[in-house]
Amino acid sequence: MSGGACLVGVVSGLHGVGVVEGLMSRLAGVFEGYGVVYRGVYTGPGGLRRAVGDCRAVAVLVGSGGTEHVVLEAFEGFGGSVLLLSYGGNNSLAAAVEVLPALRLRGVRASLAHLRGDLARVAGGYAAVVGGVSRFRGARVGLVGGRPPWMVYSVVNPESLAGLGVEIVEIPLEELYGRYRGVGEGEARRAAGEYLGFIRGPLTVEGLVRAVRLHMALEGLVSDYGLDAFTVECFRVIEALDVSPCLSLAIHNSRGVVAGCEGDLNGLLGMMAASYVSGEPAFMGNLADLVDERTAVFAHCTAPLSVGGYTLTTHFESGGPLGVAVEPPVGSVATVLKVDPVRGWFIVSRGVVLGGGGRPGLCRSQYVVGFEGGVEWMVRDSPGNHYVVVLGDYVERLVLAGELLGYRVLVR
Repeated sequence: MSGGACLVGVVSGLHGVGVVEGLMSRLAGVFEGYGVVYRGVYTGPGGLRRAVGDCRAVAVLVGSGGTEHVVLEAFEGFGGSVLLLSYGGNNSLAAAVEVLPALRLRGVRASLAHLRGDLARVAGGYAAVVGGVSRFRGARVGLVGGRPPWMVYSVVNPESLAGLGVEIVEIPLEELYGRYRGVGEGEARRAAGEYLGFIRGPLTVEGLVRAVRLHMALEGLVSDYGLDAFTVECFRVIEALDVSPCLSLAIHNSRGVVAGCEGDLNGLLGMMAASYVSGEPAFMGNLADLVDERTAVFAHCTAPLSVGGYTLTTHFESGGPLGVAVEPPVGSVATVLKVDPVRGWFIVSRGVVLGGGGRPGLCRSQYVVGFEGGVEWMVRDSPGNHYVVVLGDYVERLVLAGELLGYRVLVR
């Protein structure tokens, strides 16, 4: 599929296209602002099927009753994702709730959103979901190295991602090492000047230069392979080069290229989903501590530089260069996502940032998050490690995105 994200409408021949012209015009104006292309209103399955045949994700305004069979026939065997949109008129909602389970029974990844309230704001959120899911389903993802031996549960087979439209590009670590050696010392030293003022503790300038050199090598991989996202087997890199990729991951995430740790494809997919539908950079961290029944600490040695103030220090486990200590803004709403690859769960929860770094014995970037619904679910029926945090309230968007990607969505 190459058509990206699309918006269409469907009405019964009895009502006629004119019944939704005004609403479709307003929706098209909103959706096109998110890169979703408007492809018209249809009364029959043939035209509708042709209009969306090359789309990865489709928003369908169910314009009236009597359209259930049209939608079902048009999307029979459709390999993308379908978001049905309903509104409070012309039996739109009645038709949408009837056809939704029929689509799912036929294996179509589908969900439903009802238009109400401030149309521009509400429709903008749905447009972001459709655009984000389309971006996810068309992503070219780099797996640099493999996965470490301690990743025993949260494992995704690259071949299994084909159904999600994600292309995995496997890149041997030897290629990264060769590119690292090919980056000139002087070039890396000049580029490191941007970060000199952020050094703290025992980190040396030479350590920073090595981290920047590794960043430039990873930049080359992203550019030459045309990657939209990537994950690196970090600890083998540290063993081989005596420097971590943490700074590079932080920079890439701040610049819109989703970058994950430890060769964890499953964690990376969660980062991609959260980042693409929210438009914000995502953080992936260990579940490091449960302070009380409502408070969790997530920590890793990298986080997006754009999230808050940051310092550059040593990497936690190795003690060498380089760890990134980002301070998330206290009081911010946080949306937390955990994808369980074995049970097919897409778990979404809303919290508030209560604090940042400073806890000893943990990775350098720390998010202390309080959850109204508690944290017991994280351990009693563990979905594995590596949680994704994005600042802002994006629970509704992620619920829809999870359904459109074919997961079982749980809200905690």
